[in-house]
Amino acid sequence: MSFEADRIRSLIDCQMLDTPEEREFDEIVHLAAFISDAPICLISLVDEARQWFKARVGLEARETPRDVAFCDYAIRSAEPLIVTDTLEDSRFRDNPLVTGEPKMRFYAGFPLEVVPGLRIGTLCVIDTRPRTLDIAQIQRLQMLTRQTCDQIRLRRSFFDLEDAAKERANVADGSRLAGLREMAGGLAHEVNNPLALILAKASLITQHATREKIDASFILEQSKVIAEIVVRIATLVKSLRVFAGIGGVRKSERVCLADCVQDALGFCRQKLADAGISLALSPELGDSFVEGDRILLSQVILNLLNNAHDSIRSLPEPKIRITAGRVGERIHFAVEDSGPPISPEIQRRLFEPFFTTKPTGSGTGLGLSISSGILSSHAGVLRYDEKAEHPRFILDMVGISSSAVAPN
Repeated sequence: MSFEADRIRSLIDCQMLDTPEEREFDEIVHLAAFISDAPICLISLVDEARQWFKARVGLEARETPRDVAFCDYAIRSAEPLIVTDTLEDSRFRDNPLVTGEPKMRFYAGFPLEVVPGLRIGTLCVIDTRPRTLDIAQIQRLQMLTRQTCDQIRLRRSFFDLEDAAKERANVADGSRLAGLREMAGGLAHEVNNPLALILAKASLITQHATREKIDASFILEQSKVIAEIVVRIATLVKSLRVFAGIGGVRKSERVCLADCVQDALGFCRQKLADAGISLALSPELGDSFVEGDRILLSQVILNLLNNAHDSIRSLPEPKIRITAGRVGERIHFAVEDSGPPISPEIQRRLFEPFFTTKPTGSGTGLGLSISSGILSSHAGVLRYDEKAEHPRFILDMVGISSSAVAPN
């Protein structure tokens, strides 16, 4: 297979072309435009006949023909392509993007090499006047380029996990795998914000160093924040590996339901915040202990939180309330949202495999079915509260003392 065919295959495998705008990439181009003080910045993906813009600032077009694309030249080398004045460069002076709108006079393209040796596009900055970039700007744009590649690889790995889950999962044996898509999407949200913060902190440290304003207390403060963020990301990745069954074993232990809630929120906290959903947690959660598999119980809670998010995200004041309490020897753990109650007709089918009220392609219909199966394996019941004013799902399980030790 030729180099170009390999490159195109790598681009297709990333599953990025013609996808909707995503905040993760939009924030990168805005930050790159700020760093370079350029009016136009793009994440450009080059296929057989065009360059398509995954993210853009300062340009209305979503794509241009490949034969006029500066990025087509940039992907031919692993080094950045910097053109300080397009009218002085024989390759570009007659280009319609130079002679016509947007009247490009400066271009800097940083190749996106997601797979070694195969460059699928660029992070590029464009100006309408001749100019250059200083060393600090180039270094920061290279940092953003690496982050862009990392985001694409992360996105691609999620699709690989999803494909593996489809091959291996079935209704009876797919408890861990069926939730991978939701977890992976949540992880992308939760990882992107810390990565952007790490980049911002590193940029601040670089600015102080280049301006010879070294303040030890400032450096220590920024370094401490970066270290804390890295620990958080490492914890999330470890959780994903356990959920996927990589290096983890299923076990029974004494589980605090408050910990399960935090596990689940690790994968959807940002998504809830983005939708403006307020979250109320009962203080009794910290005193609610059961015996079981923490990972599987966390997945049940994650499924309920994702379902609540999908049903109330368009409401004016969306809310989710999580409560827990003892009823005799049992623990009643509940997830309630502020949406309208579920009709009796749908209630009767809630826990049927493959039944979903979501649009085609937006849900598998397995979440509640598998969650119900997980509760059954824990000698518990997952049920819908018919008497509640709003949708309310209850995990009904045998409670144990906070000081009890589960058998090996």
